[in-house]
Amino acid sequence: MGKWSITVLFGSLLVLASASAVQAAELQVIAGGGIAAALNEIAVLFERASGHKVVIRYGTAPELIKMAASDIRFDLGVAPQDVWTDAAARAQLAPGPRPDVARVGIGVAVRSGAPKPDISKAQTAPRQIADAVANCQAELAVFGLNVLIDPRLEIVGPFPAEVQREVVYVAGVAGNSKEPEAAKAFLAYLMSPPAIAVIKAKGLNPG
Repeated sequence: MGKWSITVLFGSLLVLASASAVQAAELQVIAGGGIAAALNEIAVLFERASGHKVVIRYGTAPELIKMAASDIRFDLGVAPQDVWTDAAARAQLAPGPRPDVARVGIGVAVRSGAPKPDISKAQTAPRQIADAVANCQAELAVFGLNVLIDPRLEIVGPFPAEVQREVVYVAGVAGNSKEPEAAKAFLAYLMSPPAIAVIKAKGLNPG
């Protein structure tokens, strides 16, 4: 191979490397802490598939409202739907799809081997839980069902439908995103079969 050919080949490699660097984006994501286990794993899968980097900042609903409504830059939000009911936070989202990514109900768990309260009926569930705590009959936890996945706990079950309140995680691209195409790609990936498999494995329901 002649000197000219080597020079051309080297130049081509530099161009390809530069193009790759330009195409790779660093996505800034804000998200609810309750979806962290699933989202962290999905982000890794997306990074491998796309070459983009995903940086996630988690917070509670009030914290996410402040993040969204402030000057903090983000490209995509994956937050409880209550966050986007806030007018200031919602105003930061671009027009377009805002799909439900995942949902999870509230349930009850006890320490493994402890007595389980009967929470099957809406009328008696609160009393059963209160009695179990008052009588120290159970080390009891009331939280999102995905958080209650722990070998030391036994899930009693979800709250009855009449008193159940699911937390729904809704995703949207920021209106001032610096990486809108990459943000849309990650949004689409959140609805893909690999992401859905992770969501289910982490104790949440997709969509």
